Amino acid sequence: MPDLPAVDDDGPYDELAVTVDEKVSYGVITTGGTLTVTRRALLADDIGGIKRAVEMVDRAADRTLAQRGWNKLIANDTYDADGLALFHANHFNLGSAALSVTSLTAAREALFAQKEPGSDERLGLSGPFLLAIPIDLEAAALPINNCDRIPGSATDGNPWFHKFGPEGERIFTNPLFPDANDWCLLDIGGKVGIIEVGFLMGRQTPEIFQANDPKAGSALNQDRLVFKVRHEYNCEILDYKGAYKSVVT
Repeated sequence: MPDLPAVDDDGPYDELAVTVDEKVSYGVITTGGTLTVTRRALLADDIGGIKRAVEMVDRAADRTLAQRGWNKLIANDTYDADGLALFHANHFNLGSAALSVTSLTAAREALFAQKEPGSDERLGLSGPFLLAIPIDLEAAALPINNCDRIPGSATDGNPWFHKFGPEGERIFTNPLFPDANDWCLLDIGGKVGIIEVGFLMGRQTPEIFQANDPKAGSALNQDRLVFKVRHEYNCEILDYKGAYKSVVT
């Protein structure tokens, strides 16, 4: 959307020259499976193992969803609107510096300078920010957030003091990050999207069905219970402007 022009007193409002949207589309996928329990196993289950197994199916569904979304950033997938990788030199959101106060400031400046399509003005993205890191960088990230002085300095003020929350609650130690040195700074202020997750019919939680009718289906032919889990969704890159990644070599 361009900047809004001035309107003269009692003057007409001109049509805004809206920039054509960059199109991103995706189809919903279905994930799921079955878990079969025999009648004898059910009767002998005196420590709740089967109940825990069903609960673990739900946890597996959550993990599968998380992998599909985060892998867009981890694998640096293609942004369909322009055919470039999400993190790319042409997007001005790809760095190579190790995590530090200096590199975080450079990342923040890069996000701030991202341009508004249509007006070419800076978006001015200013957070709040989420810092996504592997467990290997947690010991470096926490002092950056928790110390009012730059770590290693007795006098220099720390511009990142509590920028990720008083308790570091916006430092996300991501168990899916495979590299010990790479990190991401994400603007989660809501001005721009990063990854969109779409759920079929709005069902965000997985559906779990139980086939236990002894007069029909598998329970008729064999003494068993069958649980089925189904989760239908997909994830796609919505925009690159709120995401910065440092791939440290």
